[in-house]
Amino acid sequence: MNTEEDIDKKNTTHSALLFLRDSIDNIDSAILSILFHRAQIINNITKYKKAHRISPKQSQLRRDTIFELVEFSSSLNLSSRFTKAFFEQLYKDNDHFCDSKTHDLVIEFFLSKENLLEQFNDSLKYVDISLCSLLSERMHLVKQVGEYKKAKHIQPLAKSRWEAVLKTKINMAQAQLQLC
Repeated sequence: MNTEEDIDKKNTTHSALLFLRDSIDNIDSAILSILFHRAQIINNITKYKKAHRISPKQSQLRRDTIFELVEFSSSLNLSSRFTKAFFEQLYKDNDHFCDSKTHDLVIEFFLSKENLLEQFNDSLKYVDISLCSLLSERMHLVKQVGEYKKAKHIQPLAKSRWEAVLKTKINMAQAQLQLC
């Protein structure tokens, strides 16, 4: 039979874990929002390059940006290997985001702006830096959950909860993509 003290300990454990999980969920929502915003910027870069007949191939700027993001993420204690693979994949999959037909007025606007590509690239860089910061914070919270579970002798992975979390995250991402 559970004593009142046991019940209080269990409720405290549950509350602390819920707080950490809610924090991770909030960061995940912010990451998805940033990824959506990032996709819009990429879409504009793609349209700009198309209007100016600039090759959509990976540029030296992109490689330099990934290098800078890897260095920045190291200062946030994110794995350099993870960050490099993450951003290389994002850049590789750029064409799959919000790819729609370009209206003639949009092409005309892009043709009238010479330094717009540089502004788009700067915006993209700031968005990516924000993304690194959020990923770092998320990793920190995930480590806290792991340490907490270890200290409280809680199973590290509950398969049914993990599947529910993945389903929720996939639905959130699909909802964001439908807004494109």
